[in-house]
Amino acid sequence: MQTKKTNIIFKILNIWLSFTALLMIASTLPHWPNVIFMCFINESLYFLVLILTLAIIRKDSNNRDIFINISLFIFSVVIGFLKIFFGDTGIVGNIYHSYYLTIFISFLRLYLLTFSIAYITFKYLFPKTKIWTRYLTISTITTAVFFFHFFPYLHDPNYMFTLGDQLFIDLYTRQIWTYLLSLGLIGLYGYHLYRYDRSLGEYINAFMAFLMVFLFVDVIHNISYIYHFHMFPFYQFILTVHLCFLSYILFKRLLYLNTEYGQFYESLIHQKVSLGKVRIQRRQSKQHVLVMQVLKIYFSQRRYFFLAAGGLLAVCLIYFRVPKYIALYLIGFLFCTAVLIIYISRLYQRRARKNYTLP
Repeated sequence: MQTKKTNIIFKILNIWLSFTALLMIASTLPHWPNVIFMCFINESLYFLVLILTLAIIRKDSNNRDIFINISLFIFSVVIGFLKIFFGDTGIVGNIYHSYYLTIFISFLRLYLLTFSIAYITFKYLFPKTKIWTRYLTISTITTAVFFFHFFPYLHDPNYMFTLGDQLFIDLYTRQIWTYLLSLGLIGLYGYHLYRYDRSLGEYINAFMAFLMVFLFVDVIHNISYIYHFHMFPFYQFILTVHLCFLSYILFKRLLYLNTEYGQFYESLIHQKVSLGKVRIQRRQSKQHVLVMQVLKIYFSQRRYFFLAAGGLLAVCLIYFRVPKYIALYLIGFLFCTAVLIIYISRLYQRRARKNYTLP
């Protein structure tokens, strides 16, 4: 089994490093002047995420549909990077081709991301539905919402040229509303997870938590652009950190699926066996419970300390004149962290009252 894991790791690394080498060569070609080197690093990480999702699809019989949707979204991001080579400063095309391609890729990425989140939520809420029913339902709803938000662009391809300098402000404003819808779906998923505590599979909850933070970051990114305090290099750095974390989650999922324990646990989920009826000792369960108990006690005993620390942070941000983008991101990051810790601590507290081993 250890040899099998090693082979998987080396195969993924070989493919990823080969792509990264080609990407570094491509960085020497003419492209948009505002594309910094960090963008190429993130493109490489996106490709790593794509490889991991494809590898998971081969092994995951329970959630293959979920990761197919995610892989399509990641693939659209990877292919969409080619847009930087279009335009007057690129290899082919002109400024009009560049705008058309940029808008089309933005719509495609947003549609696939919204579809993926809606599909996971729908599958969790209605686990007994057939796959074709899920795809038909989610496709209909997502397409309707998408047409509602972006109808002017879809009705008239030249609509973008009538907006002038307000093009990306209008586009990012419409994207924010779509992101908020996706955040609402993640909140609905979290509510039903807390209420029913069903499992779609190991690391799926962590993946949904990542998507929540990812969406918050993109909302902050769009707001900063609309109100003209955007910091593109810092955003790329944040994206690098998030992609590394996503790669870690997917890598853990892949290794988990290649273990006997993982195959056994996934078979129980596939057979709809309740954890309340089957006692399972999950790996590192005691450590997870201990960490959450410590966090819960610390937060409950130090709530006034955290309120004071939050106030002190606000004063420091104002006094030292921290750039608005960094300040907004820090506030958003702290908010997401607090929400996740409080939610997880309550979920573990609820599980403690159940008659089975805590995960």
